[in-house]
Amino acid sequence: MKLVAGCGNQLVEGEKVVVTDYSLRHLRRNRERNGPGFLYVAADLRALPFKSNRFQEVECIDVLEHLDGKSEAVAELARVAAPCCRVLVSAALAASNRFLGRISRTYRRSVTNGFHRLCAEGAEYEALLTKHFTIDRAEYRCCGFPIVVTLLLDALRVGIEDSGEYTGRNRLRLFAWSQFLYPFLQPLLNRIGRRYPEHLTQSAYFFCRLGTPKTQPRRALGFSKPLRPHLRSYLRRTRN
Repeated sequence: MKLVAGCGNQLVEGEKVVVTDYSLRHLRRNRERNGPGFLYVAADLRALPFKSNRFQEVECIDVLEHLDGKSEAVAELARVAAPCCRVLVSAALAASNRFLGRISRTYRRSVTNGFHRLCAEGAEYEALLTKHFTIDRAEYRCCGFPIVVTLLLDALRVGIEDSGEYTGRNRLRLFAWSQFLYPFLQPLLNRIGRRYPEHLTQSAYFFCRLGTPKTQPRRALGFSKPLRPHLRSYLRRTRN
């Protein structure tokens, strides 16, 4: 059985999946997007209403940055995870949150000083997780896509809701331009990102399993998408 801890508006996949969120509005919208084939439960991540050792897979995607009780939430994830459980946790980084807030007034107002104001540094997330889990791999994906999106927010007058959804009549144009432009910037960002990985990584991904770590997690930096295949797939989508 799989637990999606804090669904927001994300895509849910798999069988025998329990989807939770603190917000009933987010649960309703997630059900509308993903269909009724999952079990939807309103729950606080810091006090999950499930038995211990219940789930073989746990996903907690971009939730911790919204919580002031991060350590309680991580402890709950460890409690409901079975001994052989695969755990994926991602969280927005404070350095990137500040950087993106500097290049967009909309982002700064809605995200940096809004629903991401409780972001932490990567080392803080790793310290919280290693109290209960072994982090096999920590990925700091220096991807240009969110940077290009943020650069275009003000010009296209696109807003951001607290669920992370973009609003405004130009939101589709925003993503079309960002999908086209970011691979041209990506090689440069990969080089800069080796020196400033957290500034160019909107969310870090931690692949974990239960158990106290004996070694430091293996860190993967950067992100690459070959330009020619990307442009072919982009042109194919726009023609359709």
